Amino acid sequence: MMLDKKFILLTIGCMFCVTILVVWFTKKRYNSERVSMSWSYEGQPYVVTGKVVDQNGNPISGLFIDLGTDSGGRSVYTDESGHFSRRVDEMELTGIDLGIGPQREDIFFRPIMGLRLDEGIAFDIKFKSPPPGMLPQ
Repeated sequence: MMLDKKFILLTIGCMFCVTILVVWFTKKRYNSERVSMSWSYEGQPYVVTGKVVDQNGNPISGLFIDLGTDSGGRSVYTDESGHFSRRVDEMELTGIDLGIGPQREDIFFRPIMGLRLDEGIAFDIKFKSPPPGMLPQ
C-alpha cells in the first residue's frame, strides 16, 4: 500500500514537471524599459511573423525589423496593421532589431538561447515608449 502512494505522488510530480517544461519551451518573454515582447512556436516552419503595437495598443506601421541569424539575417517592415512576416531559411533566430538608428531596440537571444525556426515563431511586440526610427532616410 505504501508503494502505491509513492507511485501516485511520483506520477503527479512528473506530470507537473512536464507541464512546466512545456509551458517554458513554448512561450517566452522579453521586457526592457522600452518594449515588451512575447513569442510562441507556431505557424509555418522557418517563417517569423508578428504584430507590433504602441503603448496604447495601436498598430505601428513602417517599422524596420531585422531578424538576426548566424549568416546575417533578413529584414522586413510592418504593414499598415502592424503585422510582419518573413521567411528565414536558417535553423535559429539569434536576435531581432526593432527600428533603425541609435534608438533601435536590440534584442539578442544568445548566449542564453537561440530561437529555433523549425516550427515557425510568432511575436507579440508592444512598445512602452515611442518606437525608434521607422523608415530609412
